Amino acid sequence: MKRLNTFGVGNPFFSVLFLAVFAASVSGQATSYKFDFGPGPVKPGYTQILTSTLYNATQGYGWDFKYPQPSCVDRGGIDSLLSDLCFKTGVFYFSVVLAEGNYNVSITLGDPSAATTNTLKAESRRLFFHNVQTPTGQFVTRTFTVNRRNTAITGGGTVGITTREAAGLNWDGNKLTFEFNGSRPSVVAMEITPATNPVQVFLAGNSTMCDWATETEAAWGQMIPRFFKQGAVIVSIAESGLTTSAFISQNRLSKINSLMKAGDYLFAEFAHNDMKTLTIATYQTNLRNFIRTARLKNATPIFVSPTARRQFDSSGQERANSFIGTGTAGAAGVGDFLAAFKQVAADSNVTLIDLNACSAQIVRTLGVAGSLPLYWDSVTHFTDYGAYEMARCVVEGVRTKIPTLASYLTEDVTAFDPTHPDPDPLIPLSADTSIWHSAPAIVGINRDGSLSGKHPLWSTNGNENFYLPNGSKQLTPSRNTVGSVKRLRTTTSSSSKSKK
Repeated sequence: MKRLNTFGVGNPFFSVLFLAVFAASVSGQATSYKFDFGPGPVKPGYTQILTSTLYNATQGYGWDFKYPQPSCVDRGGIDSLLSDLCFKTGVFYFSVVLAEGNYNVSITLGDPSAATTNTLKAESRRLFFHNVQTPTGQFVTRTFTVNRRNTAITGGGTVGITTREAAGLNWDGNKLTFEFNGSRPSVVAMEITPATNPVQVFLAGNSTMCDWATETEAAWGQMIPRFFKQGAVIVSIAESGLTTSAFISQNRLSKINSLMKAGDYLFAEFAHNDMKTLTIATYQTNLRNFIRTARLKNATPIFVSPTARRQFDSSGQERANSFIGTGTAGAAGVGDFLAAFKQVAADSNVTLIDLNACSAQIVRTLGVAGSLPLYWDSVTHFTDYGAYEMARCVVEGVRTKIPTLASYLTEDVTAFDPTHPDPDPLIPLSADTSIWHSAPAIVGINRDGSLSGKHPLWSTNGNENFYLPNGSKQLTPSRNTVGSVKRLRTTTSSSSKSKK
């Protein structure tokens, strides 16, 4: 295995980076990797990866989880790197041991003998590219910057992660995991090196922003990496169910503070949970704490207004006590918290990305039935489709309001109009990396809501409700009998996706 020295004495960040690399080297961890996938001749300086290269912590890399590994083949040819590869129909996982930090990743995809279709996620389903296709005999290399973190806080303390997070891949010690997915993903080579001084975009928020580890929940924070080039990195510390107070008390803001540097950004989106337990005065005090934390580090705070709740009455009209609309506050005081959020942004001269207005417009445009596939619970929490559209709203805010950060957007980012939402991007569903049992013949759910067999879906227990596209409920079977499918919290899929 080749370890790369990417630093020079003249680099202004040399001292800090040297200490990080030195600490990792002392502990036996590699800081860089170069992998040549397949059984053919190995390119000098690369480590060969075969079907039999299973992950273990001592080795430090390999195919991960109790899931069928890809097939690795040698197609022959004069280029030792491009002549062999590993491929599979469906999902497979590859992990490497790495210390906390940001890493530049370069992945080469393709096959001399077949067309390929590739989606790449990392850690807990963070999307980096989607539906990248290579014709037979052609190759493409994609690059991006990814964050790997742990719960320790420099200077003392730890992040108080939840049980849900502990079952995911974001905080799992010293391992960075890549998910290859699509109708026929094919990986040829991979290089991983420490990222030198990337622009960090920290995400602070709740369930509408956080990284959901299992299907079918999703949030915009795990979709937005797909829209950024190498050199900018999303660092999401968001988690489901949190108020501004809980975020602070779990040391999440302290974790951000320990990692933040000049030139970084802190995106904050709160209100959904705050309105349940906090006073507006406490809420606004906490929001100002986020602003102060960023500015003391010469970083830039950005407020993202809370996503709209999809709430209609029996006649198909918007309910007044939802985030949809700008009417008077409802019984829960939602309107007051939305106004309070915007007031703090205005008073403190903080750039506001109005995700509330954008998401509400998407719901209005699609209507009662058309907007249902955006939400797995039909009201607040998103499917992959909904999360992707929310990310499009945020990216549009970056594109139009934050020119310095907008320079890191991918070349394919175009203007987004919420009155003309995208069709479902049909992102391949991830397998459930928290429940690696041998799946029996299981019932799955097709995109049209119908039941079908042979899909590796998992559930924790019992019967659950599934919402069909027309909004009606359907009771799904238990895993104890024929497996389980669910559009709510406890079921995941790795091979098909349905709409609610």
